[in-house]
Amino acid sequence: MTLVATSDLSCTNQLPSSAPCNCSSDEESESDCSGDDSMCVQQLQSDSKCNEDCLMQSLGYPNSNIFPSYGEVSIENSNDVHIGNKNFYNGPVKIKQIVYANGNPALVNSSDKAKDNLGFEMDSGHSAAEVKDCCKDPELADQAAAESPQSPIRNGFIWLQNVSKHRSVEIGIFVIVVILFFIVLMVLLVLGRSPAVVSNPSNDLTTSSQKDTNLRMVSRYEWVAQPPIKKTTTLQTPVPYVIIHHTATEFCTSQAQCVFHVRQIQTFHIESRGWFDIAYNFLVGGDGAAYEGRGWTGEGAHTLYWNKNSIGIAFVGTFLTTAPPEIQILACQKLIDLGVKLGYIQQNYTLLGARQLFATESPGLALFEIIKKWDHWHSL
Repeated sequence: MTLVATSDLSCTNQLPSSAPCNCSSDEESESDCSGDDSMCVQQLQSDSKCNEDCLMQSLGYPNSNIFPSYGEVSIENSNDVHIGNKNFYNGPVKIKQIVYANGNPALVNSSDKAKDNLGFEMDSGHSAAEVKDCCKDPELADQAAAESPQSPIRNGFIWLQNVSKHRSVEIGIFVIVVILFFIVLMVLLVLGRSPAVVSNPSNDLTTSSQKDTNLRMVSRYEWVAQPPIKKTTTLQTPVPYVIIHHTATEFCTSQAQCVFHVRQIQTFHIESRGWFDIAYNFLVGGDGAAYEGRGWTGEGAHTLYWNKNSIGIAFVGTFLTTAPPEIQILACQKLIDLGVKLGYIQQNYTLLGARQLFATESPGLALFEIIKKWDHWHSL
């Protein structure tokens, strides 16, 4: 290790600044001591004090309020070098959290640093004196904060410093509740929209039919029907007969279930039976809705020899021993009344069960016993 220090101070040994420190060696002191022993002792003590003061001053320690100042310090080929005080703490150490003013560490305790080290300079290139002036001038303070590259706190988040942990949790819960509220609102708006009734060119199922009754009609477009293989024959209306069937499938209680079954029935009729479209003019589900099949003006394929002069209505489900629910029965009655009002069914129409016209269990014994009690049913 090579340490070169050049001092600008003069060793004075508590003498006036004009008087140099006159320090002599031990041999010279001994040669000067002669005669009185007490005088010799005082001379040795004075020389020792002079040597101590001269040594302290030459090493740069202040004497009589004189600060040390080195012109140059050069350290070469060394490691673990420490200049200045070095403190060792034995025991617990308490570390305090420091919040920087305006997010700039350069503005904290700058005056203390300037007192300890006159040559103190921040990472941003500002000296201690400049930092001190900057604290007095708000514009300079903002500039210094912007130039600090390692600011731990951004100006946009300073307001969070004054928010307690408990308040932060409350704010978070409030934000989550607001977000959930808007999500629920959007879902309700989407579900609350009434689906538009799309009329089929081959049928006269229009919005006017729903205005005449509170029956819920589900169009072919809504239950995603396949297009017919061929255009069906136009039905001559008003028809004199209404024929009731059941689909001999599972029962449905919701629109989703009923749509599933209606689509399966159409696929079965087209692909297995080889028909142009679903056989029935309408179907009624356990959800209380009427599903459009071939409609009011399309000739059905539900009852051989009777399709040209009848409207065929099928109950979704199997009703051999179990009767359909009241909501499904009421939907069928409303659908027939609607056909009469719109002029597609004669006023004095005849109501029949499919089992009266050919060998079949349809519409099921339980349902057949119910329609036999309706005003327009006739035995053959």
